[in-house]
Amino acid sequence: MEKIQALVKHISSEEAFLTGLIENLQRNIRINPVAEARGYKRLMAKGWTSHEIAKSIGKSDSYVYDRLRVLDRLHPTIQRKLITHVCKSPITPSHAERLTLIEDIKVQLKLAELVRKKHLSVRQLERLTRRIRSQMPNGCICKQCPNYPCKHIPEQDNLLTSLLKKSFHQKQQMPTTPSLKWQNS
Repeated sequence: MEKIQALVKHISSEEAFLTGLIENLQRNIRINPVAEARGYKRLMAKGWTSHEIAKSIGKSDSYVYDRLRVLDRLHPTIQRKLITHVCKSPITPSHAERLTLIEDIKVQLKLAELVRKKHLSVRQLERLTRRIRSQMPNGCICKQCPNYPCKHIPEQDNLLTSLLKKSFHQKQQMPTTPSLKWQNS
């Protein structure tokens, strides 16, 4: 057995989390954004600010905020898919960040399914979410309304269908490759 020189360093759990995260970010390993956000939440509960976290990992404040938003605003079903299928899922962390901009959880789920079925790029999803958000009246609180779905905007299914037709040229931008099925978790 050969021997190597090693330095054993005792570090806190926060430092261990940050060290592992930085290693993975530098290697460009696809990191589970939900687990990453949970780690940031733990650090914040121990007194860290989002700016300190961002500085420690060499990312921007908005990067940390975007990951936290995935944990706080993304539908739990989509979060579970990200956790269990982080390398196989057609929904990337960037897709997840875009989905969090849609407050209506039913629309989030439909858009996630659309990304899965049609293999939408992040840019295609971004254009679609921008259009959906511009169709919602100011101050719309649909998911809290007793008359949901909102009577002031088109039915959600019709809205998605009409926006899809407006946003994408069916033949050019929607690949016809078979979709990967998510396994039930």
